[in-house]
Amino acid sequence: MTDLKRPSVRKIPTTHSIRTPLAFELVALPLAVSIRQNLKITVALLLLLLFLSALRRDRVSERLNLVPTGFLLVLAAIVFRQGPLTLAAIYVLTILVLVVTAKKVTRATAYESLLAGIALYLVANVAGWLIGIQSPAAAIRIGEFGTSSALFGIRIIFPFAISINEPAFIAGAMISAVIAIIAIHRRPRWYLWLGSIAGAVTMLGSNSRAAILVTAAVSVAFLMPRLARVAAPYVVASAMLLPFAVQVFLPIINALAEFGASSSYLARGGNSQELSGVGSRGVIWTKALDYWTAYVTDFTYRLIGYGYNGHVSSGAWLSFSNGVTYISDRRALTAHNSILQTVYDAGLIGSAILLGVTVYTIFRYSREANLLALLAVGMNIAISASVEVTLTPGFGCTAVLLLSYLAVFIPNKPDKVAPPRGPNLLGAASVSTSSH
Repeated sequence: MTDLKRPSVRKIPTTHSIRTPLAFELVALPLAVSIRQNLKITVALLLLLLFLSALRRDRVSERLNLVPTGFLLVLAAIVFRQGPLTLAAIYVLTILVLVVTAKKVTRATAYESLLAGIALYLVANVAGWLIGIQSPAAAIRIGEFGTSSALFGIRIIFPFAISINEPAFIAGAMISAVIAIIAIHRRPRWYLWLGSIAGAVTMLGSNSRAAILVTAAVSVAFLMPRLARVAAPYVVASAMLLPFAVQVFLPIINALAEFGASSSYLARGGNSQELSGVGSRGVIWTKALDYWTAYVTDFTYRLIGYGYNGHVSSGAWLSFSNGVTYISDRRALTAHNSILQTVYDAGLIGSAILLGVTVYTIFRYSREANLLALLAVGMNIAISASVEVTLTPGFGCTAVLLLSYLAVFIPNKPDKVAPPRGPNLLGAASVSTSSH
């Protein structure tokens, strides 16, 4: 009898065994744009990243949808028409780095690099704090800015942030993204775990109630991926418009207030009645809206706002900063909502652009089942805009960069023919094979 040998078959690696390469300039971008101790250094770093991106020889054939990015540039032009040129340059250079790199790397690489960049940002903040680097925002803080029963005793403004709550929301984006990756039965890479640990330290150190509650809500939602994808655009739009419809959301706010008051860490000395008024934000929102209605009557200002720091130029800050004692310069007190602040900075046109681009970006990512981690990032930073000015271009928060990042690499509308299955760890439909 003749022995029959099984023919040899060459083993072809699956996409799960292919490591999506990272783009250095995209990984470094969130941290580079967040170094505010010296804005000239920030500009120099962005120019270096732009140069490195321009040196790439790779080209990709993926179509880019730059319409949302174009609208963001229009918004920036309105805001910075009389603002500091350095901040305007940082914003434009950030967009340029993203667009130039987008022509040379695949979306899979861009998405993986975004998460790696957020992890690097969080690790750098914790490391910088440990070695004593100070945030520029610490200069206007008086006293301890509120104590808590947390591990750190006082609330920390981390070094590469311009507000106490900003890095906590980005930490929430990292943690929610990792949970989203696990929810689709993928294994997060080691640096995402490291970023999550640094994010937890950041969140505990800043003791940001809003960031903790948002992260918890988004993370739980992403344990039910299909529901999270359907609800995402509606949740984001509602959250961003919170000051204009507080009464509508009062039952939810009261429930969260009761929960917050039950924890000494979250309550920070307040009771449920104080928290149900959304803390001091409720007072700020009411006074800012009343001032707009009563005193901003000029058609031009209503249409395109006052430009950079519009709450100061308009005089609105005088109405909502009375009694504030925890900062040395009361003009630094903002409207504490990105849409409301943008109403003063860029008018109704600018506010419509910011809301429209953000909700559309979230909608596009929600349509891609394999991009759940990116949707988690987008939802956290978008919801942060409900209680902070994180998405207002004039303040140059890192979250503005993340929104621009997601807008530049927004997924294309799916083709009629479904792409082949077998995504990588992030769930991107294609895997880059270009050299980096």
